[in-house]
Order: sequence, then structure tokens, then C-alpha cells
Amino acid sequence: KESVLTKLLLFDRSVTPTADNSPLDVSDADLLNLIAVIEFPAASYVALNDNSVCHVEPDIPIKLVDAGTDLFGLLATYGTPTYTAVNDLIVKLIVRT
Repeated sequence: KESVLTKLLLFDRSVTPTADNSPLDVSDADLLNLIAVIEFPAASYVALNDNSVCHVEPDIPIKLVDAGTDLFGLLATYGTPTYTAVNDLIVKLIVRT
């Protein structure tokens, strides 16, 4: 039941992840492949009985280079959430073509 600012960084190719539960530290080389950042603002969450949900519909054009079909992401939370496991946070991404 955490409702903190969360950002999803999207890349058009494989990216080296930061270790779980560590501050996000994207390499300079990986940043060259960043194509979008989707924010989930804390105020957009709905607190339920034992969890929270957030739905955003960003109007961000995402273009994969070289006719690619793969999309990679890194997820970062801000503030002081107290997730107890690395799979406590789930993101569902729907891509329309």
C-alpha cells in the first residue's frame, strides 16, 4: 500500500540494470538509448485496503530505432517506500501501434 512517485525509464535496446533495492544509476552509454520516461505521480495513486494502484496514459510517442521490436525498462521509486520484496511492485505496459 505504497503511493510514491515512480518513474519508468524506457530504452530501445538492452540496458544494464542497477542492483535491486539500490539507487538508480544508469550508465552514460545506456542513457544514449533512453526513449521515454513515464511518471506515476504519488497523487495519482488510489489507496485500497492492502495495496495501491495507479493508472496513467502518457501521450509520449515511442519510436524504436532500426525497425526494432524490443522495449526495455528500468523502474525507480522515490521517497521512502517500504516494499518487502522486489516483486511487490508490478507495472503493466500497454503499447498501441
